[in-house]
Amino acid sequence: MRFCLSWLKEHLGQDISLNQVIDSLIKIGLEVEEVIDQGAIYRNFKLGKITGFEKHPQADRLNCCLVDIGEFELISVVCGGSNVRKDMFVSFAPVGAFIPSTGIVLKEGIIRGIPSKGMLCSTDELNLGPSQNHEIMDIQTDMPVGTSLDKVLGLDDVILDISITPNRGDCFSLHGIARDLKCLL
Repeated sequence: MRFCLSWLKEHLGQDISLNQVIDSLIKIGLEVEEVIDQGAIYRNFKLGKITGFEKHPQADRLNCCLVDIGEFELISVVCGGSNVRKDMFVSFAPVGAFIPSTGIVLKEGIIRGIPSKGMLCSTDELNLGPSQNHEIMDIQTDMPVGTSLDKVLGLDDVILDISITPNRGDCFSLHGIARDLKCLL
């Protein structure tokens, strides 16, 4: 059975650490098979805002963007997204980020003579689902630029995968597990 830590905490009505939850689950006789940090992949990605862009002088389908990620200077990024516009909030991958769809680590590069110090990502590239024509992810949010993408997308939670034996029918629901944990705590 899989459930997220925040949902369990809601049912418990108290804030306890992940380690306390794991230890308590073991004490009540449930085996924790896996702990999945679903946001770990997206922690290096940042919420960025396009402050300016222009067509690439040497390529028809590329744009040269200036991206604000809450640091002292704007970052130059060359991208192929047809939907880029000024003041658009985007998912920004800095140099050194692992791109989930390709399995590569992003490097700084020069694309047709223009330096690119990052990447603006589509949902395809982040393995978050299909995008239309590989367009850049257009994020609607009021969070500040520079916020890690796992928080922006609500993926900053931990998933617990537990094994339940047939004699523990009381734990076939999250409510039952929370009730047992609350009694123990």
